[in-house]
Amino acid sequence: MRAGRDGKDALNFRIEGTCDPAAKYRRLSIVTLNGSSFVARHDNPGLCNGDSWQLLASAGKRGQQGLKGERGPIGPLAITPRIASTAIDAGYNLIILYTDNACDTIPLRPAFEQFQMETGGT
Repeated sequence: MRAGRDGKDALNFRIEGTCDPAAKYRRLSIVTLNGSSFVARHDNPGLCNGDSWQLLASAGKRGQQGLKGERGPIGPLAITPRIASTAIDAGYNLIILYTDNACDTIPLRPAFEQFQMETGGT
């Protein structure tokens, strides 16, 4: 027996997703089928849920249906504000005015200063 190389010889599980009957699986491949998960016992295990697969976790039973609730009243339509106007003030701030009269201010001076520094501008 030879020594391993930094874990490269170790066997690891490989999560493969939903079982595909046309796929070729290897030892320790994990697949799901009908809400349960299975692990392949050896390479080329054949169709899932056969003797070459080990059940890992079984799908549980469906729970009882809860009580039916009543539908609440329909709320008002959402109004999405749009940009009504923009301006740049003397301090290099972008002012955005929306159709609902809300306002945002975005400072641009730091961006201009960064640009000048990166491009060597004066």
